[in-house]
Amino acid sequence: MDIDRVFVIIKCLKDNAVNAEKLLDLGCGNGDTTLAIAKELRAEEVVGIDASNEALKSASSKSVIVHMLDLNKDKIPYPTDYFDLIIATEVMEHLVNPDNLL
Repeated sequence: MDIDRVFVIIKCLKDNAVNAEKLLDLGCGNGDTTLAIAKELRAEEVVGIDASNEALKSASSKSVIVHMLDLNKDKIPYPTDYFDLIIATEVMEHLVNPDNLL
């Protein structure tokens, strides 16, 4: 986890009075960044999506609800407007089809 990056994200969210009971992290990796942000926002439901089974195992062990998806082609398995906040840090540059994510 890049502490400086997480600090900047949290500061931006707090400066803009962002609240999130339900948080989705697209490209959650091992869940460390996801949980740091969720903790600051006091999110009650924390969901992470990633393509790495190993990363998702780690995130799951930290109480993140996980889904393995290919963000280049798969649909997010939640209804529109389900989440209060969706983050995607350091994932867009890894996608061949970022339009699907957006």
